[in-house]
Amino acid sequence: MAADALPGALKGVSLSGAEISELSHSIGSQSGDWTACVKTNTFGKTEYFAVFYMDGKYLTERHAVMTDKCEVGVYSLLSVKLPVFKSTEIR
Repeated sequence: MAADALPGALKGVSLSGAEISELSHSIGSQSGDWTACVKTNTFGKTEYFAVFYMDGKYLTERHAVMTDKCEVGVYSLLSVKLPVFKSTEIR
């Protein structure tokens, strides 16, 4: 779900090589029922985003904050569908 929703939601953030954490129950000020963290590295800068789910569906995302504990997550590669560009032939 994150791979489908995030490219449109995180405009300007490269998801090439991004990683996602395992799901955990949302707590305190977190939205939804479940949360996962996405870790990106663009131009040598690591950024974390918290992704929230409710009723088995993507809800929203935001830059991670301390309570999300994204820095200590266990991550695996996020399979992102890259846009397909059609080539134009010049004759």
